[in-house]
Amino acid sequence: MNAPELPPPSPRHEVEPQPPADPCRRPRRRLAVTASEWQVARERFRIGPDELPPSAPNTAPPISKLMADALASLHLPTVQQVAALAPHWAEIVGAELARHSRPARMREGTLYVAVDHPLFLARFRGGAARRVLDYVQTVAPELQARAVQAFVEG
Repeated sequence: MNAPELPPPSPRHEVEPQPPADPCRRPRRRLAVTASEWQVARERFRIGPDELPPSAPNTAPPISKLMADALASLHLPTVQQVAALAPHWAEIVGAELARHSRPARMREGTLYVAVDHPLFLARFRGGAARRVLDYVQTVAPELQARAVQAFVEG
């Protein structure tokens, strides 16, 4: 006797076949080799298709170094020293010019002064700049200022 034939499974119970996972198609993983290089390596060294390619080495610097570099780029001690000039600024440049200028930053021995109008740029050139520099060197020798340069802040 023959066994009765079973009906075919209903379509809603059928499981769609999933394509095999391709190890070279992982979007969030940085690989040390390209997909084609990995294919050649798999054929050459007879690596199975289920093995993953090697990850790229982590070459990111440690966060402590990044933070130290970021803080150093802010020139915090210099900012504090330049801010210490603010109370003396009126006596350094005069009351009228102090209302239109301020010590902005110190970089590589140059004191940069921000002015609010191009008219006041001329006041920080020539002999006036030398007088300002002499006074800054007297009031704040720790700045080691060697030059004064003005720019329009805008």
